[in-house]
Amino acid sequence: GGADQGPLGYPTGDQACYLEDGGCFQDFQEGAVYWSQATGAQPVLGSIQKKWASTTWETGPLGYPTGAEWCGLSGKGCVQKFQGGSIYWSSGSGAHAMVPGAMWDLWRARGADEGSLGYPTGDQACGLADGGCSQSFAKGIVYTSKGGDERWSAELFKTAHQDETVAKADFVVPVSKSLTEQVVCDLKVEVVFAQFLEQ
Repeated sequence: GGADQGPLGYPTGDQACYLEDGGCFQDFQEGAVYWSQATGAQPVLGSIQKKWASTTWETGPLGYPTGAEWCGLSGKGCVQKFQGGSIYWSSGSGAHAMVPGAMWDLWRARGADEGSLGYPTGDQACGLADGGCSQSFAKGIVYTSKGGDERWSAELFKTAHQDETVAKADFVVPVSKSLTEQVVCDLKVEVVFAQFLEQ
């Protein structure tokens, strides 16, 4: 019996308290426990811990975990919430971060992991023309562009053969400013056109 039987296993180091905002952590065989005054003590394990590490832990955009990993999503997927977003994991997609904003809003409006986009399969990448960002999902790619009114907008771009096309092609987005508008799920979005280059 005892704590060593839990998902974290045995501790592998002492508690250390030199993290951002006076936070502490302790490593275990299968993960670690992180503590901050604002969030309390939260375990982070496996693929979600690795993804969080890649975002520079608590000093990155996600901040500290605000709860433990919860596994009850579609396809036996899991989610863990952080101060600045969430990390979603499934066996088919791996672990990827979702942060608040137009991308998150559209994904949730379309049913999140159970909806028309499915799980995220990549992290949000910004630096596109016109302040744009993109994020790939199991069933499509979402691009955002920053309109003249400084509000973010998002739209889904699906490809008929996404697995082959996206894996084998580079893409350039956007090639021009927004050309048309439409209403999707009661969200007014700017449609930014993309070109997939043949190899």
